[in-house]
Amino acid sequence: MAAYSRPPHLVFCGSHAGISIGEDGSSQMGLEDVAMFRAIEGSTVLCPADAVSAERLTEMAADRAGIVYLRTTRPKLPILYDGNDSFPIGGSKTLRSSKQDAVTIIASGVTVAEALAAHEALAKRGIAVRVIDAYSIKPIDREMLARAAQETRAILTVEDHRSEGGLGDAVAEALPTPIADPAPGRARHPAFRHGSPAARPARHFPPRHRGSSGRADRLERDGFGTKLNRALNF
Repeated sequence: MAAYSRPPHLVFCGSHAGISIGEDGSSQMGLEDVAMFRAIEGSTVLCPADAVSAERLTEMAADRAGIVYLRTTRPKLPILYDGNDSFPIGGSKTLRSSKQDAVTIIASGVTVAEALAAHEALAKRGIAVRVIDAYSIKPIDREMLARAAQETRAILTVEDHRSEGGLGDAVAEALPTPIADPAPGRARHPAFRHGSPAARPARHFPPRHRGSSGRADRLERDGFGTKLNRALNF
């Protein structure tokens, strides 16, 4: 109801969300929070990937008008940024990029470190991928998405959230020139692979689950490189 009273400033911080909370058990795993806050008119949704971005995005949230949702995490995460990095709302961070990138991996929060680990594992198989931290889920960086869709052959989202209403939907909705998708009520850009192995990232880049660490070397055991090659027709 707060949205309809149009508060000038209201910040929510959601901690321990997603299956990455592990030890707290499945009854505590909030998997719909991003979708709920994205659905609020005029809201802002932010998802930091480490302690530095969490501090900077807290500062941004404090100065942002309207309703802001800051999604933080429970697990200890590696530090990806230094104190001089800035995180403007509506922006993103490209962490790995080359002219040979076949796929763009877009992650947020806890899955950014997993995407970076996957980048290293895939590089050993000769597959170059771009890794982007979409710390601002709403508003999302549309300029980055348009560039990724133009420069790479597929876009893969990795998120610790249900498929409905999360980062994947935010990306798909913001991509230019959407096309019809087999799933009713959805649309996907030609670069956004839906229904292929590349469109179901949780099976290949898992966050921590039930206390066990989701490691990038699981890519090798699952044969993800081979599946990705087949999906992109290499």
